[in-house]
Amino acid sequence: MVFIEDMKNRRQFVGGIGVVGVTALAGCTGILGGGTTVEVTENEYEGTIEVDDHEIDERSAPGGTEAVLTGTVTNTGDEEVAVGRVAGDFYDDDVLLGESFWRGDTIEPGDSHQYDIAVFDADSDDVDRVELRIVE
Repeated sequence: MVFIEDMKNRRQFVGGIGVVGVTALAGCTGILGGGTTVEVTENEYEGTIEVDDHEIDERSAPGGTEAVLTGTVTNTGDEEVAVGRVAGDFYDDDVLLGESFWRGDTIEPGDSHQYDIAVFDADSDDVDRVELRIVE
C-alpha cells in the first residue's frame, strides 16, 4: 500500500535529482548561463593581426589557482609582423581582478601563434570579461 506522504517525498526526490543534473550540465558545458566575454579594445595592428579562438580555463599555481585566457593571434597580412604583446585586463563585473600579458613574437603571413595570459588568485568562473590590447 502506497501512502500519499511517500508519493510526495518521491516527487521531491526525483525533482531534486533533475535540478542537480541540470546544474552539473551547465557547469561542465556552459550550455546554461553566461560566459566570459572577450573584447579587443586596442589593436595597433588593425587589418594585419586578428585575435580569435578564445578560451578561459583555470590551472593550479603555487599557493592557489589562476584564470588563464588562451587564444590565437593570426597574421592576415602580406608581410611578417613583430607583435609586441597581447595584454589583458580580467574583470568580475566592473571589478578588475588583475592584468597580464603575453610577450609577442614574429608572425609570418598566414601563420598563427597561440597565446596564454593568466591572472593569479582568480577562478575562471569569476571572470565575466577580458579586455585585450594588441600593442607594439
